[in-house]
Amino acid sequence: MDENELDPLLDVTKIYRTIKGVPMIFTMRDPSQKEDLDYRRRTQKMIIKNGKVEQSDTALEAHVWHFKQVCVKAERQNGGPDSFVEMSKEEVERKVPARAQATVAMLHILELEGVETEQIKN
Repeated sequence: MDENELDPLLDVTKIYRTIKGVPMIFTMRDPSQKEDLDYRRRTQKMIIKNGKVEQSDTALEAHVWHFKQVCVKAERQNGGPDSFVEMSKEEVERKVPARAQATVAMLHILELEGVETEQIKN
C-alpha cells in the first residue's frame, strides 16, 4: 500500500454530529507525526496582554487547524436517515461553523488519546 493511501480499518475515524439540525458524518484521518507535533505547538502558544498570560489566536484556532488538516470527507443527511451526500471542501467552509469544526476536531483528538464517546465510530 502506498504511504499516502489510508487503510479504512485503521487510519480513519468517523465523527457523528448534528449541526444546525442536520445530521453529519466527518471522516477524519490520523494525523502524521509532523501534523501532531505542529498541533501541539499551536495549542501551547501564549501571549502577554495587559500583564496577563493568555492563549494566542494561534492557540485558540488550533482545533480548527487540526480539522482542516485531517478531515478527509464530510457528509450531510439528504432525505432519509441512511441517505448521506458528500460535501465539497468549499461547502464545509461555508456551512460548518468554525465552532463546530473545532468540536469535531476535539472529539477526534479525544479518540486518538483513547477516550471513547458515543459520537465516535471507527
